[in-house]
Amino acid sequence: MASACARRSPDKTANVRQKIRRSTRVPATPGALSRVRHFVSAIARESGFTDAGIYDIAMAVNEACANAIIHGTKRRDQYIEVSAFSSCKSFIVTLTGNGPFKKTGARRKLDSEDGRGLWLMSALMDHVTISVGDGCTRVVLIKHKTRSRRSRKLR
Repeated sequence: MASACARRSPDKTANVRQKIRRSTRVPATPGALSRVRHFVSAIARESGFTDAGIYDIAMAVNEACANAIIHGTKRRDQYIEVSAFSSCKSFIVTLTGNGPFKKTGARRKLDSEDGRGLWLMSALMDHVTISVGDGCTRVVLIKHKTRSRRSRKLR
């Protein structure tokens, strides 16, 4: 018997397992961003998200990783641990960097090309949590599987 987390796939022929847990570790370098986007996109697709939901997740994760690369300490052994968990109701991505977050403290100008990362992550995901401690920074991004107000089409 299928679990409560199973649902029919779009082609109506096979069940899609909804509980998924995977993780990977990547170097904290710009070259790893594509690998992370593909990693979370594949899991989000397997979890039943639409293309729009997959795009939102991938972009938010990309921004979190880019922030870890730019704002984290510059050490040769710096990495980012990416964990994705999909349940019946939510998709949770946890990014953990082994360098402490360095807050710049500088306010960005409105026409600046950077400084909008946290806003973007919050706009794309339902919940964003950042915690710093024990020499690492952890970002948790949550997207619910139910339609949110943000995903509704305007008429």
